[in-house]
Amino acid sequence: MKKILLLLLFPVFSLAQTAFNSGFNDGYKGGYCYDKGLNCQKPIPPIAPVPNANEKSTSYYDGYNRGFAEGLSKARNLKQLNTKLLLVNL
Repeated sequence: MKKILLLLLFPVFSLAQTAFNSGFNDGYKGGYCYDKGLNCQKPIPPIAPVPNANEKSTSYYDGYNRGFAEGLSKARNLKQLNTKLLLVNL
C-alpha cells in the first residue's frame, strides 16, 4: 500500500517545480556570482517568487532574468555592508 502511495505522489513532487522556478534558481546563482570569478561559492537561492503579471510561469527566461537581478542585488548589498563594517572597524 505504501509503495502505491509513493508511486502516485512521485509525479506530483517531480512536476512541482515550474520552468520559472528553475530559471529563477539558476539566475540567482548567476547574478550572485557575476563578476566574482571562478572561486565564487554559489549560494542556496531563496524560494522563487510568484511571477508578475508580465511574467509567465512557463518561461525559464523570465525566471532567470528575475533571479539574476535579485542575486546581483544581494551580492552588491553584501559587498556594501562588508565595506561599511571594515571602515567602522578601522
